Amino acid sequence: MSRHKTKSVIIKKAKIDKLIIPVVNWLNEFEYVFTKWSCEGGGHGHNEKPYVVFSCDSAEELAKISRRVGDFGQLCIRPPYNIRLMDYSIEFISKKALKVFISVIKFGDNT
Repeated sequence: MSRHKTKSVIIKKAKIDKLIIPVVNWLNEFEYVFTKWSCEGGGHGHNEKPYVVFSCDSAEELAKISRRVGDFGQLCIRPPYNIRLMDYSIEFISKKALKVFISVIKFGDNT
């Protein structure tokens, strides 16, 4: 929390697989989450599962994300690439699970 006045600004745009965009947007609604990269799955070997990699500087927000992901996938700790922030990923069990998860987050809040 800054003691200075702040304003939200777009820092950078990125090209993202269309199917995973709602999940990236949902994660970016959290104050202390910073998305890094993602894939909607079905990559080169067609067995690649959908995922989003992000950092999170809040245990409370990380717990909320973990609860919401539930049975649709798993929240994983990734090797840190930044001294201050640990990287995490949501790895969905399938594209079908990703699609159902998207319908869940469209009609809920971040709790």
